[in-house]
Amino acid sequence: MKLDTQKFNCIVKEAKAKATDKRWLRAIERAAEGILRGELIVTTLCGGALVTSPNGSYQANGARQ
Repeated sequence: MKLDTQKFNCIVKEAKAKATDKRWLRAIERAAEGILRGELIVTTLCGGALVTSPNGSYQANGARQ
């Protein structure tokens, strides 16, 4: 499946608009760059996502910690 970059960029812009912490803004930027370069693969799951990178995999559930 090919990534719709226009839609993806809108999603990234929306996420950055909701973030107030500089660390979260940078994390969003790094994640977006990784996805666009193909270094990160995100698999949506019921109640979250599985993110796979060359360094391993981790689950994200969207909850604030």
